Amino acid sequence: SGLEKNAYYDVTAEDVMARIKAGKPDYVILDVRVPKDKKFDKGHLPGAMFAAVYDVAKPETLAKLPKDKDIFVHCDTGQQQNKAVAALRMMGYKAYAMKWGYMAWSPAPPTALTLEAINGSITKGYPVEK
Repeated sequence: SGLEKNAYYDVTAEDVMARIKAGKPDYVILDVRVPKDKKFDKGHLPGAMFAAVYDVAKPETLAKLPKDKDIFVHCDTGQQQNKAVAALRMMGYKAYAMKWGYMAWSPAPPTALTLEAINGSITKGYPVEK
């Protein structure tokens, strides 16, 4: 798939879209956003499956994930998905985090609040040592 040499195990939304357009069944998209009814059920990537981030390592979730396909994992903003990717990688899955999560795919209203919060932190100008 060309992703093997990716040291950070991440992909972009563009990478995922290219795989969707290629039409080959050689990947799985795993949406770990919670709660499901307020996020996944209101819109998700084409063909995505859902597992809450805290349920990813449960046997019933792992039973649905193929070890022979790339697994593209995403949360809302990219903060939680890395936990799932790390766990899956330790268990031998070819998991990758989609950079910036769902907000890189289709920004939802909560994303604006997140970006506002980040910006608010940035403008504090905390000291830096050199």
